[in-house]
Amino acid sequence: MSIQRTAPRSPAGDEHEARRLAPILAGAMRGCRRHLVAAAAFSGLINLLYLAPSIFMLQVYDRVVPTRGAATLVALLLILIVALGVMSVLDAVRSRLLLRAALRLERRLAPAILLRILGDGAASSSQRMQALRDLDQLRATLTGAAVVALFDAPWAPIYILVCFMLHPWLGVLALVSGLLLVAIAIGGERATLPQLNGVNARTLLAQREQDFTIHAADVARVMGMRDALATRHLLERADVTRRQAALAAASARFLGAGKFLRLLLQSAALALGAFLAIRQDISGGAIFAASLLLGRALQPIEQILAALKPLGTGRNALRSLDRFLSMPAPDHSTITLPAPRGRIEVRDLSVRAPMGIVRSWRISASRSSRARWSRWWGRAGRASPRCCAH
Repeated sequence: MSIQRTAPRSPAGDEHEARRLAPILAGAMRGCRRHLVAAAAFSGLINLLYLAPSIFMLQVYDRVVPTRGAATLVALLLILIVALGVMSVLDAVRSRLLLRAALRLERRLAPAILLRILGDGAASSSQRMQALRDLDQLRATLTGAAVVALFDAPWAPIYILVCFMLHPWLGVLALVSGLLLVAIAIGGERATLPQLNGVNARTLLAQREQDFTIHAADVARVMGMRDALATRHLLERADVTRRQAALAAASARFLGAGKFLRLLLQSAALALGAFLAIRQDISGGAIFAASLLLGRALQPIEQILAALKPLGTGRNALRSLDRFLSMPAPDHSTITLPAPRGRIEVRDLSVRAPMGIVRSWRISASRSSRARWSRWWGRAGRASPRCCAH
């Protein structure tokens, strides 16, 4: 058996290889760009159709109620049903586009990651085990609610602009509300980011140690270390659980503050709209339309507040995959096996027949020589050899 290895590469070649492999992740993301752009376009249409309930309410209070026009009400209701139906279909299509983007990411990254995991590159065993987990986490983040909130967030200024069209004071209230929620979101991310990184690091370490313990379970049991290892892992899990509880409590505080502020500002929009209606600056329908528009403008920001942890986890997974794929490629080694030789060898084959006759064979056959065998037979306790060759 001989082993043939490829010629060692120079450092310049390693740097070139690293540069070639570093853009693998970026290339996979570029492959998903078409789906993400289409999802963003559908998000724009969905957010435009979200204006339909506000327009419907505005028309009902301004046209239907004063004129008692039942036909107008039926027409408006049919238009609203069609708009909401189209919006639901577009929402389903957007979800399918994000799912297809995640599947394309899986198809492009999984082969490269598996080749590096099975190779003998510079990555450690723990990094190899974590690579596929990072890919799964990145794919789950891409299809989660956090990405949908990011697609909806750029349309919040459109709703604020519509509030300005209803009345400047309503627009100012919507703008201030949006800025307050953005400040809460940024503060929540900065406050929870160190805790989130600590939780992810401790969780990763605990998973690696548990995997190693599972592989060495037989050795630990024989050496009497099973109880000690179980106690160690229980303490690690308790520490991770405590850190996760602290992170959840911090995130819940910011999320609760965001919900409280959003509901308070929606009520403030109703109160301001009523005040402007009393002064006859706006119509009665604009009161409720402004409240709906303000709630819709603040909803993506609130969703981002709720998705801070998934977004942070997905970002960490993206960075970890980038570091893993930026490592030098594994060196390819080839093993040359000897040419196969046909040979069959059977030893100590015996058959016990009735009447106490025992027969045994010793056979050796190869491609280069004629088959030879030797046979002994006889009664039990007596044996006489006879040899034959062919």
